[in-house]
Amino acid sequence: FGRLDRLSKTERQNEDDNNYAIRLRYKSKGDGDRIETDVEYNERMSGIVAFYAALVQTKSFIPGIQNTFGDTWEYLSCVLNVPPSKFTPLLVKTFLEIAGHDFQ
Repeated sequence: FGRLDRLSKTERQNEDDNNYAIRLRYKSKGDGDRIETDVEYNERMSGIVAFYAALVQTKSFIPGIQNTFGDTWEYLSCVLNVPPSKFTPLLVKTFLEIAGHDFQ
């Protein structure tokens, strides 16, 4: 698995690639021997981020519940303050396309 390069073998504590992929939240397919591809993972993560971005930038119609600019900034600061992975640019891009107007 070329995609499982986030931690070195030592940091993974001799964990096999399938278990490591599951720990990174890759989904197993079918009988558990097949792990989703990077493209499938990217699409799924991008969809989750897009949904969250839509939620934080939408004005709430429920009394007492209010999304704020702080919610938007908090997500971005969390993503940008951890060591980046190869998926980080896609997630940031997706988030900013949907909720980026909050930064204007």
